[in-house]
Amino acid sequence: MKHVPFVILAILLLCMGCTTGGDDDLETGTPQYMPAIEDQLFVLTNAYRAANGLNVLELHAGVRNVARNHSLDMAQRDYFNHTSPEGLNAGDRLNQACIAFSAWGENIGLVAGYSDPAQKVMDEWQASAEHRAVLLEPSFTLGGVGVVKTGDFYYFTQVLIRP
Repeated sequence: MKHVPFVILAILLLCMGCTTGGDDDLETGTPQYMPAIEDQLFVLTNAYRAANGLNVLELHAGVRNVARNHSLDMAQRDYFNHTSPEGLNAGDRLNQACIAFSAWGENIGLVAGYSDPAQKVMDEWQASAEHRAVLLEPSFTLGGVGVVKTGDFYYFTQVLIRP
């Protein structure tokens, strides 16, 4: 399998002084999946692609799980990188999940202190040439988003692929 050359991207870290409320598990830092925010970001991604004359992506459950697992891993092991401490990138994680692909792209984000974290990370990705290139890669047809919240921090992973 080969990957698109722009896969390793600039890292996005946005933290502001304000915080958002949540239940006790979230406040104590127990990582929680955030499926509504995942869905929101997937919709925002497709709207952005459509506005730029591109095909919309189909949600792929396996790719979503790869993205979720990377967000969870970053939250649990306190790192923020496209590459895991073991040196695995999104292509490696897709292979481990037995997902066939010919190209892949990944965006990650870490956001705290915003009432709409999905919109904030999307705005920042659109403003970054490297992230925008992944969002607007015309050959990508499938994708998934994983969002994990721990404390006030939202860890985002978006994986897009061409089968």
